[in-house]
Amino acid sequence: MLGLPSDVATWAGSASTSAFSPSNWFANMALKEVVADALRDNAVNWSGLQNVSVLPRENIVRQWVSLCVLMYLGILVLYFTFNIGDYGWGYAALSVLLFLVFTDFLIYWVHRIEHHPRLYKHIHKPHHKWLVPTPFASYAFHPLDGYFQLLPYHVFPFVFPLHRVISIGSFVFVNLWSILIHDLHMICNSPLEKIINGHSHHTLHHLFFTCNYGQYFTVCDRMGGSYRAPRVEDDPLLAMTAKEEKEKAKAKVEKLKELEDTLDASSSGEEGLVIGKESRKSK
Repeated sequence: MLGLPSDVATWAGSASTSAFSPSNWFANMALKEVVADALRDNAVNWSGLQNVSVLPRENIVRQWVSLCVLMYLGILVLYFTFNIGDYGWGYAALSVLLFLVFTDFLIYWVHRIEHHPRLYKHIHKPHHKWLVPTPFASYAFHPLDGYFQLLPYHVFPFVFPLHRVISIGSFVFVNLWSILIHDLHMICNSPLEKIINGHSHHTLHHLFFTCNYGQYFTVCDRMGGSYRAPRVEDDPLLAMTAKEEKEKAKAKVEKLKELEDTLDASSSGEEGLVIGKESRKSK
């Protein structure tokens, strides 16, 4: 479309897209932090969302418009020059798998490095305030955390040409995937459990911190010695249910004990009255 060789267009578009990705994240994280503050600690307080009114609305609109234009120009150079016919449908399908493997590998190491004691409290700790993950936790993180974990998606086109539809679809997919793996469900003994790093694995990551750093697959965790298989006994929902049942049973026992003490007291009083009557009769 622009008359540039596909390789040159790929590199130029990747550079422009990657250059604007930091500002993109810092611009929209202002709104995401408001949502995170309102819903943090699993306390849904919708009134907290009213804090949006204190943000500079005019600046937000200007940032979004300018960033959309700049990102569009980057995508225009990168992807609109890549026709399916340039590399074929076979490569288009292969690029999806390459994209998942490539980004999973890099995100694994970014994620694991962020758990280093010197970095964790400064960058990744806000995300782990959600000990029991919910879909809202997928958007609750430090701006630098989001930026570093987004980098692999922008690095990929530097190495492999990527079609515009696949690129846009990948960003939609990763957002949906992030929401899904934070849904707290623990499905054990799944046939894909040893391959796919799903919601069960990521729930364990939030509970134990030092396992299951991968994004899509378990291969890197297995090779890095950080893999932890989902087990029924680790299910936080079961633990919460068991705790509730235990508290109910404890409350029931306490009520029975109070009732027993009341009955003992009343029976002791009746015995005292009987003894008093008998003593008066004997006199």
